[in-house]
Amino acid sequence: MSWWKWLLVLAAHAYALYAPGSPEPGLFDVLPDGADKVVHVVLFAVPAFLARVSVRRWWPVVLLAVHAPISELVQWRFIPYRSGDPTDLAADLLGIAVGVGAAELVRRRSLAPDADRVTAE
Repeated sequence: MSWWKWLLVLAAHAYALYAPGSPEPGLFDVLPDGADKVVHVVLFAVPAFLARVSVRRWWPVVLLAVHAPISELVQWRFIPYRSGDPTDLAADLLGIAVGVGAAELVRRRSLAPDADRVTAE
């Protein structure tokens, strides 16, 4: 994966996690309770998936797992109208697991013999 695609993914990730909130009602105020947890899962699943598929080393996933609680602490302590939430942290870590699991499935499929080729022989 080229560096600019990684930069784009990480920029979107950072913006979603560190952009200031608003005192006015926002998108998550009109969505059902817990909808923000889906966003947290996706925000951490995508980079975890891409890291395992493209880099195939564990250090980016470990950094992502270390980053998850730090992001919640930063939101709680330093970002206006944002809050750190333990359930957000759980969703972040679940996202990492989902991303790694999906990458493993893709990797195994790409290594598996092609079913059409096996039956033709």
